[in-house]
Amino acid sequence: QLGRGDWLSWKKEDGLLSSTVWAIHRDNAGQTWIGSNGGVNVIDPHGKVTRSWSSHDGLVTSEVHAFAEGPNGEIYAAPYPNGISRFSSRRKLLDNYRSASVMSAGWIQSIAFDHQGRLWAAGPVGCFRSRRPLGAGNLELDRVQIPGMAKGTQFFEVMADGDTLWAGSSHGLARLANGQWRIFKQKDGLKSDAVFVLARGGDALRISYEDALGLSTLEFNGSQIKRTDFTRKNGLASDEVFG
Repeated sequence: QLGRGDWLSWKKEDGLLSSTVWAIHRDNAGQTWIGSNGGVNVIDPHGKVTRSWSSHDGLVTSEVHAFAEGPNGEIYAAPYPNGISRFSSRRKLLDNYRSASVMSAGWIQSIAFDHQGRLWAAGPVGCFRSRRPLGAGNLELDRVQIPGMAKGTQFFEVMADGDTLWAGSSHGLARLANGQWRIFKQKDGLKSDAVFVLARGGDALRISYEDALGLSTLEFNGSQIKRTDFTRKNGLASDEVFG
């Protein structure tokens, strides 16, 4: 964590369940959720590790790869190799979802909530969406068939941006806007078809690639893309960027 000009770091010796960290999420209350090889930790706004969960505390497994915050402040986590866990806004483990439809999603690498309150999940098996906005009741996932996306596509990341949804995959960058899907590939101006989605910054989308191609920012004007690249040649420490 960078703040006031100083770096703060945490590892197992500082209270984390593991020093191998896969996911970081800062919630609306200012708490930082850490997913690691050991489970889930919560760090308060003052930098103190306040809560921990592993398989001994009710988690399905002790390895967590993704987080998403629901509209009501609840936190959802994606443990490896499958399943989804739900925590209350008061940091209580509420549910472990392991229905047949959730388990069919396999290893979930990324989760996000869209503007309708529906949960999206992405991983090597495909892209999935909850059947209804989440609240009380069980979680069920349905596979999303994206028109024009090749069979067997692996999905790396899914990200909600207002009423637009982005999904990075092995066969292009998919965008869902106004109920319509559009897939952007190398022929449309990307450096590669295998794309990770990183973040939205202003009017630009920041992406990286499965190969060591650095970082790109994309600005969209209709069907046109303005791409700006960042690599070791102009300041990156490495051309391998994963998140």
